[in-house]
Amino acid sequence: MIGALRNFVTDHPWAYALPAGLGSAAYVLNNAPETGVLDYNIILWAGLIGGVLTVDGRKMAHRVGLRTGLVASLPVVWNIATVGAVIPTFDQPLWFGVVQTVLLLAAVTIGVLLVALAGALSAALGNWLSQQLGSGPASSTVQT
Repeated sequence: MIGALRNFVTDHPWAYALPAGLGSAAYVLNNAPETGVLDYNIILWAGLIGGVLTVDGRKMAHRVGLRTGLVASLPVVWNIATVGAVIPTFDQPLWFGVVQTVLLLAAVTIGVLLVALAGALSAALGNWLSQQLGSGPASSTVQT
């Protein structure tokens, strides 16, 4: 049963990334102590489990973890979108609002990439742990 699950996750990486990422995003939003403070430790666990569930090695683990991190980064986009909606209401020159919007988009991009990178790295660690514990890809040698 575990082998079938691992093969399914390897063949369909989005099948793991969407529910794990959305669950992580919901956890992050639900446990935010205040607006703008997000704790993304859960993505490390989601990526780790995704890495354990992959079969084809580190490359596929990176893909699963990266996709999980991309989906889990939705709270970053949500919080920044609420800030971006306020920029036009400020009494300031138009060019300064454009500069603020560009900087905000850069911050969103960096935030999303950092969360995705955390997911990919933790998935690589999960895949490595899986191989060390003997549930990774078969690498036995046959002696005759």
